[in-house]
Amino acid sequence: MSGQAEKIIFIPSCDKYADLWAPFFSFKDKFWKDPTASTFLSLNRNSFSHTGVRIIKTGPATNWTSEIRTALDQLPGEYFLLILEDYFIYEPVDNAEIDRLFTIAKKEQADFLRIGCFPSRYNSYWPYKPLDAYKGIAEIQPGAKYRVNLQTAIWRKQSLLDLLEGNENPWEFEINASGRANNKAFRSLCVIEERGKQGIHGPIVYIGGAIAKGKWMLDAVRLARKNNIRLDTTHRPLETKREEVLRKLYVSTPLFVRPVYRYMMNKLGVKW
Repeated sequence: MSGQAEKIIFIPSCDKYADLWAPFFSFKDKFWKDPTASTFLSLNRNSFSHTGVRIIKTGPATNWTSEIRTALDQLPGEYFLLILEDYFIYEPVDNAEIDRLFTIAKKEQADFLRIGCFPSRYNSYWPYKPLDAYKGIAEIQPGAKYRVNLQTAIWRKQSLLDLLEGNENPWEFEINASGRANNKAFRSLCVIEERGKQGIHGPIVYIGGAIAKGKWMLDAVRLARKNNIRLDTTHRPLETKREEVLRKLYVSTPLFVRPVYRYMMNKLGVKW
């Protein structure tokens, strides 16, 4: 393909998350201005209108696998950038880097290119080997627990379709599809994290979910307030301060200790 790679942005969603659409696009409008990209939002049967956003309707609510397959069948293009509706962007997006990553994905015939970077302590989830041909790009090795995931990434559409099976939810998909990707001729790439950087970073900086256990995370509430973006808190509750403390304690716990943390909290009957 000659010239600049086509840019399609895809936000897969469903009607039960309708209260996230307006704030998501308010953050996107503020921090990601790219008139060359085409943006698509999938939903069930609800109505939503926002400048520059095209709607894909997947019909009555069924399950995540079926709905995303229906949406992908209507999505144009070969490659797209996937970002979830509760990943609120809060710093200006590096459009030049996004262009470069689309070009690399196509040139390398990558099936998946994760662009959301995490602190290096998470690298055991996706061991990688740097690619000499590209600065800051690596190949995630076969056998990785999360060889694919639903963090912000560039996907080859057919590759994602090929990984969809059964009636999996997003969390089941990440684990099971990573195993399926290990059994196929699957190219999984990633952007290498910045040394010492905390939080999710890279060309798109976002919170890794505005919703936790069905509640608005207080981090998202503070971020929206800081940016004068309204959140609809009438459809779902806010997490309590205690729940926030327990959640952050879990996130700060070393990965190998987390199963013990979960066991102890469940044993004590502590909701977190």
